[in-house]
Amino acid sequence: MILLTEAGVGQPAKTIAIFGAGLIGEATARALGRHAALCRDIFPLDWSNAERQERQLAALESKLTEALVEAANASPCVDLLWSAGRAGFGAGLGETTHELASFQAVLALAVRLAANSPGARIIFHLISSAGGLFEGQRQVDCRAVAAPRRPYSLLKQRQEELLAAAPIASRVYRLSSVYGFVRPGQRIGLISILLLNGLRHRVTHINGRMSTLRDFVFAEDIADFLARAILVDIALAAHPVILAHGKPTSIWEIQRLIESVIGRRIYLSYSLMPENSEDSTFSPAVLPSGWRPSDLASNIRRIYHEALRSGAAFSQPQR
Repeated sequence: MILLTEAGVGQPAKTIAIFGAGLIGEATARALGRHAALCRDIFPLDWSNAERQERQLAALESKLTEALVEAANASPCVDLLWSAGRAGFGAGLGETTHELASFQAVLALAVRLAANSPGARIIFHLISSAGGLFEGQRQVDCRAVAAPRRPYSLLKQRQEELLAAAPIASRVYRLSSVYGFVRPGQRIGLISILLLNGLRHRVTHINGRMSTLRDFVFAEDIADFLARAILVDIALAAHPVILAHGKPTSIWEIQRLIESVIGRRIYLSYSLMPENSEDSTFSPAVLPSGWRPSDLASNIRRIYHEALRSGAAFSQPQR
């Protein structure tokens, strides 16, 4: 996990703990660093060994408690961002059960911090899934009802329920289909897979249809919004909030955009019995104030040039 600390003179001392250094967590850490002077530490946290994780969380809790005591006269604040999780959209019950246990352990830590530091502000930020909770629904707005269909979606729903019931300040961000820069060891989404396979002259196997509509949202936009929410403590009119682009895009359109960037045809193979072929789209009316999604075509070009510059275009990505 990533631990960021701020100790500005004449302002509240802030500590930010980011659980999960993947696509969203790492991008958010970078965005926070652009907006504020923060010291960064990597704190070990084992997601596969429960006993080791318990010891590591105890050490983290001691460190956070110490920071709160030291900043007791400066209205201290601890923000905990849960962006962790190896379980993907197609994860089974075993994976999601294990992940839920880790989430509960971190949430319990946050609750204890709040109970033991009444003068501090403890806020828990949860990254959830709009695509999972509203799978198969079109033009989702404020009247839509979450209807999870798979273990991953049920995991996100349960995380939200546990957080809502906890005696702690919280924020929930439901994300649509996320895409972002290619980084070693990080899971990548459909857009990056199509781009990389196109560069490598490989076939991409699609578990959907050419006409399937998705709402693609850029990880850097999410990170910038989260950084502002954490540092400025902006008021959110709705709770939870949906972070989506608000514009549906078909897989066929994504294919054409990528082909125009790399200058050649890319090869796709569609399943005869796709399990993830239903549309999932979101109404612009459901998006929060201050949310500014950027242009999809421009971002694909940015990902392309960054992948070439970093060499990621020629290394094996993590799916």
